Amino acid sequence: MLSCRFCNDEIPTTIDEVAELIIGDLPLREKVDLARLGPESLAAIDDSLGPYINEEFMLFKGNFMLYDDCMRYAEDTNLGTRDASMAVIYRIWQKLKRTHRLRLVES
Repeated sequence: MLSCRFCNDEIPTTIDEVAELIIGDLPLREKVDLARLGPESLAAIDDSLGPYINEEFMLFKGNFMLYDDCMRYAEDTNLGTRDASMAVIYRIWQKLKRTHRLRLVES
């Protein structure tokens, strides 16, 4: 689905870095579609994107700085696998809502 875009020895360590990398890989249509979703629809995205986030960014394989940042962002000190990836997905969604929402343009 997504290709890894970080250097071999530079794994992103913040939720914003991961969000920006993933957003950078998404086609425009997917960005707009994601921005249009309501927060209740984000859990469905975690089924496909969550495992990618966990594996690609080593969330539970030694990337403690990213996990700590996810905990800070979620305001929860005991995140499970799904909760940590959902924090990243929620951050992606927040960023896209600001930048990729379709708006009516008056003529």
